[in-house]
Amino acid sequence: LTSFYPVYLIAERLVEGTDISLMNMARPQTGCLHDYQLLSKDMKALGAADAFVINGAGMEGFLEKVIEQLPSLPVITASEGIEILCENAEHEHEEEQAHGHAGHEHEENAHVWLAVPNAIAEVNNIAAGLKKLLPGNEAQIERNRSAYEKRLLSLDAELAQMLAPIRGAEIISFHEAYDYFAQRYGLVIAGAIETHDGG
Repeated sequence: LTSFYPVYLIAERLVEGTDISLMNMARPQTGCLHDYQLLSKDMKALGAADAFVINGAGMEGFLEKVIEQLPSLPVITASEGIEILCENAEHEHEEEQAHGHAGHEHEENAHVWLAVPNAIAEVNNIAAGLKKLLPGNEAQIERNRSAYEKRLLSLDAELAQMLAPIRGAEIISFHEAYDYFAQRYGLVIAGAIETHDGG
């Protein structure tokens, strides 16, 4: 079982050609899980799963208590070992300095996969977890992982070449997720369009 669609898409490629059955908890149109409401069918799926693949880095924070209630459920955390950025941390730090404030707590930015090297790390973490927890498919998972990594490395090189002429440019984003993308390819997020109420 995967927690939400981006993690599902990674896991889906890794289990191709294996006998592993894959399900996703949150519907694809859910987007991020910040406001997700756990359903009874989710609890049933969690209870029946052999492994639960999550993004981590705060994305599934609402599930912490649920996971505690299922101590025998193995959890594979895709973002393990990845340096996590804080949402709007740079802009807020400038504001704090300007107004003499300090000690503000920043929320973790869980959208790590939008920088391709982080996506590769997530692929490797999920593959390692699947091979350990669901034996018998290690060779196929490794073939899938290797092919997937090559595709992502090619994508990273393509993006770097495409964006090189505008390196250092300021951009406006509509979501804090793009902090990782901007950092990787040398872009500067000048501001973000808030789409929620009160933004």
